[in-house]
Amino acid sequence: MASHNLSYSGSTGVLEASATVSEQTTTGTTRVLYLNVFVKPIDYSGARTFGYNASGCGESQSENNKSIDGSGYTIFSKAITVNVPYGSTSASIDFNFSATVVSPSAGNKSISGTITKITGLTLQQGSTSISAARDTSFGSACSVSWTPSSSSNYNKLKFTLGSWSAETGLFCPGITSSYTYTGYTIPLNAASQIPNAESATMTVTLYTYSNSSGTSQVGSASSMSFTVTLPASVKPSITAKSISIDNSANAAVNSWGIAVAGFSKLHVTATASGSYGSTISRFVLEGAYEEAITASSLDYVGKIIQSSGSKSVTIYCVDSRGRKSASVTTSSVTFISYTAPSISQFTAERNASGYACLKVIFSYDSVSNKNGASAVLWYRQSGSNAAWVQYPTGMSSNVTLTTNILLSDEVSYNFKVVLTDSIGSSTEKIAFLSTAKVLLDFKKDGDGLGIGKICENPGLEVSMDATFFGGIKIGEKSLEQYIQSVMKILPSDMYGTSDPPTGAVIGQIYFKKL
Repeated sequence: MASHNLSYSGSTGVLEASATVSEQTTTGTTRVLYLNVFVKPIDYSGARTFGYNASGCGESQSENNKSIDGSGYTIFSKAITVNVPYGSTSASIDFNFSATVVSPSAGNKSISGTITKITGLTLQQGSTSISAARDTSFGSACSVSWTPSSSSNYNKLKFTLGSWSAETGLFCPGITSSYTYTGYTIPLNAASQIPNAESATMTVTLYTYSNSSGTSQVGSASSMSFTVTLPASVKPSITAKSISIDNSANAAVNSWGIAVAGFSKLHVTATASGSYGSTISRFVLEGAYEEAITASSLDYVGKIIQSSGSKSVTIYCVDSRGRKSASVTTSSVTFISYTAPSISQFTAERNASGYACLKVIFSYDSVSNKNGASAVLWYRQSGSNAAWVQYPTGMSSNVTLTTNILLSDEVSYNFKVVLTDSIGSSTEKIAFLSTAKVLLDFKKDGDGLGIGKICENPGLEVSMDATFFGGIKIGEKSLEQYIQSVMKILPSDMYGTSDPPTGAVIGQIYFKKL
């Protein structure tokens, strides 16, 4: 029972009063107490007429013409509501009572009292601790649980991560049972504290106050850690992209302004931004190029693309957290196919006037009407080490050119045509022009014979078609034996890609067995 203070008036030799208190609630600042006030006569044992009045804390009780004897009478017995400051064991109240008894010998006697303070109540410590802080995501609500020690407490929460922190406003749970607060959303911008990670340990601190202004803190603050994770939707993004043709490898193609397979490259650029503090670490290219480039922005010139057709590049970036952006694809660039020039035929013959008549058939790739080609003619005496001499006039395909070079009947000549296109690719072919035609010609030194031509060198020279009806021998061997001596048939698995084939002997002719 709690103690009390009473103030008496009247004769203490006639009546005495006492009060007791029992606690109905033991937590919170608003308490329910049961107050019992008892009056007892002290100078007699017989019955007397009695009346009383008691009131306070919103409650009252009164009676008249009651009978009281030596055992006394309870004049107030009710539950009252009082305010107990946090951390206190006493409550201030305003309770008044009075009682009157009719004494035959002493006349009417009264007693009155006032209770202004109730002491000895259960001490409420006012220390509230967090019982749970559940893991959550940036951009999602928190979940912090505790059991308020008073229904009239006010609380606030403070969330901390690195140099970032945020506080809730004051709120009153209004209960003394388990309570979970979900009224604060962890902002996405707090993730700027972890630019290189996808999750972090955040701290939440609970503060308790006894007033709504938050100026009177109760007990100690309570803290707990929980894990907060970035949602999958938080990732870097490509902010700009471009693709262009790089023809720096060839001046002619560069002047055309188109992409040509075998000569053109692609120049790819892109910019990107991280998400909530992350930075861009690399770019990944797919499609026309398969590359990973470590850089914060992309400025990439790839290798020459060898194939024709439509080409594009798909790009995505990776940030410092290892998260990938959505991919973007550049516009497409069409690469035109290209084939090097070729000469299919080049012939030379003498005309009746002793001049060379030449004919070349060639082709080149127009590359969408951008490319051109020129055929340059060169000549020199056959078998000599003299330098080639350029003929002043070029040649056209499938058009006979009669030169103004007067040829010697006794000399053979080599003519060379060099075909070069605008890109710079070239090919050449050499035509042999024999001496003037004769049936037989004996070299004047007697060491040479020409058949179908004038003999220019020691030995036999033939410049006409020949048909042999008899056997032909080379040394002691027939032509057939000679060919067989230098020929070897190999199984297909010996060929592979080596040159000469595996196991071959230099000087032999090899045939693949099918």
